[in-house]
Amino acid sequence: MKEPIIIAAYITNQSISLLDGMPKVMVMYEGGTSYTELFEYYPDKISFNAGEFINLTKKEAINLKFKKDKNYLWS
Repeated sequence: MKEPIIIAAYITNQSISLLDGMPKVMVMYEGGTSYTELFEYYPDKISFNAGEFINLTKKEAINLKFKKDKNYLWS
């Protein structure tokens, strides 16, 4: 079965304090009618823009986060 493609995405606001939570990447898949959380991330380490996720599968989007995390750790 073909994995669905992300057709829309947004990133929640960055909190002022880490106690308020981390930004979340929210996505909508083709054929979907609502957004679902893809992942949270530490905004002081890596960053994203919503457009990076359009036309990716969930697996590809998670891999994008992994690559950015790895690049940060190796820098």
